[in-house]
Amino acid sequence: MSIPNTLEEAIEFLFEHPDDAEWRPKRETISLDYVNSWMQSSDIELLGFAHYILKDKRFSVEPALAVEEYVKFSKHYFGRCFRENPDGEWSHSNYSAGASLCLMFVHLWDDQDVPRSILAELRSWIRELYVKGNSELRLCLVHATLEHFERKPIMDFFLEWRNDPVLNAAFEEAALWGIYGGKTPLSGAE
Repeated sequence: MSIPNTLEEAIEFLFEHPDDAEWRPKRETISLDYVNSWMQSSDIELLGFAHYILKDKRFSVEPALAVEEYVKFSKHYFGRCFRENPDGEWSHSNYSAGASLCLMFVHLWDDQDVPRSILAELRSWIRELYVKGNSELRLCLVHATLEHFERKPIMDFFLEWRNDPVLNAAFEEAALWGIYGGKTPLSGAE
């Protein structure tokens, strides 16, 4: 069987999808070749679908997707969501991408098997997005992602931003969330 290359084909391949009932998976295992093909699509909806499938516990990818490849894909996909702010069924808006980025970062932070270099790479990527972004993207990154890194060790990980005139504004604004009592399930802060 050839790899389903469109969103419609991928949905048909993975789900029974009646109009008036919950969708049911047709299979539990997906070939990494299929997932890799979807992750390389130019269609942002298919990228969103691939992101969803990677998070859906009903499916396992064989062989497993390496964390480095997952992060690479997430940066590509979320970067497009931040820039394009799509309004699709599967793709994330810019703010939902920001919340998902926060969740992913915290999950990776909490996993002691994840090399800290991956987190440093993500921090650099977020930095680049912020520095090169317009005011709308910057505000989105602060409100949807950075302010929800309210755990002290994660905030400390971004502390170097205070020494940069552009990034300091983002750091200070994001820190206000926690200073004024903001708590969110995104970071797992208690």
